[in-house]
Amino acid sequence: MIFESNCTDVPTEAKGTKDLTTAGAKTQDVLQADSNLLQCELLYFVMGTYSQHPESTIKMTLLDFYREDEILDAKQLLVHAAERIDCLNIHNFSKKRSGINKIKSSADDTMNILRIVDEHSCHELMPTFCAVNRSRVPVIAEELSDMASVRLELTTLRQRVEMLA
Repeated sequence: MIFESNCTDVPTEAKGTKDLTTAGAKTQDVLQADSNLLQCELLYFVMGTYSQHPESTIKMTLLDFYREDEILDAKQLLVHAAERIDCLNIHNFSKKRSGINKIKSSADDTMNILRIVDEHSCHELMPTFCAVNRSRVPVIAEELSDMASVRLELTTLRQRVEMLA
């Protein structure tokens, strides 16, 4: 398996987690016992927004922002990390997708794997995904976030209070 794009190793001290098979840009998989910090801007983005935004918004942002190879590589990296955790059953989502909807299916698989990790409270057993290139981390448009509705409601309330005052 060859990983390209932005998903690579960044060796750090182990935090008591299991060994993870990870990959460097255009290199074969490397098993590093002391790696718990992995560079993958896509997974950094997803892990950081998972509980803060609707899943549909995150998936739409993934599909709009990232290239096909980045989505496929990130899914494989996540599969390798999640397969090391014994209590997770991700086999349904680890298969390689093909066809015209393979990118959408791979994004769905990524979100489903994260849902399983969340349901089993295994976040601490997962590696920490980091971003090295900030330009490869999308920002969810404010109109797609819940904050937009909160701000609209706050503006409306302020206007009503001003009218009453």
